[in-house]
Amino acid sequence: MNAITPQAVTPVTNFSKTNGKVFFRNQTDGKDYVCSGASVNSRSKRLVVTAGHCVHGGPGKDWHTNWIFAPGYSNGATYGTYQAATLRTLNDWINYGESGRGFNSDVAFVTTYSGSTSGD
Repeated sequence: MNAITPQAVTPVTNFSKTNGKVFFRNQTDGKDYVCSGASVNSRSKRLVVTAGHCVHGGPGKDWHTNWIFAPGYSNGATYGTYQAATLRTLNDWINYGESGRGFNSDVAFVTTYSGSTSGD
């Protein structure tokens, strides 16, 4: 039997700057969290897709606050930060959360304000 020689993994360095991080405060526990998000090529150029749990806490809980999107986020560097104007997720996530029915609806869309809060 031939042995398999592991090869070094080459780090990804050409990721899209449209992918980034989402930062927010969970109103239920008062803690800050990070999720992934991506900008959507929409007419407004202000639409971000992320997970439902990144905008709302689920059954009996509230919408998250202090929500921003940082496109191209890598080790603290970013292409600006964009504050949420409108958070949207499916009612099944809000009503059922992590249960099967809610988990299958764990998606959200966020419209940001125009312009970056860091000058971009």
